[in-house]
Amino acid sequence: MIEVDEEKITCSRFIKKDKKVILYFSEIVKLKGGIFYGKSKGLMQIDGKNISIGFFHHLTNANIFIAKLLQNVPAEVYKQIEPQIKSRLEN
Repeated sequence: MIEVDEEKITCSRFIKKDKKVILYFSEIVKLKGGIFYGKSKGLMQIDGKNISIGFFHHLTNANIFIAKLLQNVPAEVYKQIEPQIKSRLEN
């Protein structure tokens, strides 16, 4: 399960049911793969300072998750991927 609020992404109930991973938006340093690289599909990865989270476009409510992510990542991270996202939307 992936949950998003205004400050963080929380991943739980995977591999070990009691494991929980929290990634704060302020700690995100890079977005890669999939739409972040101008593609329509593929593994997307969110890299934090100490952790990475991967997901595919067929994640339930993926568009909502991606929109929330793009709204909350640090400005310098968004600026790195903005050209690829815009080029995909124009094609």
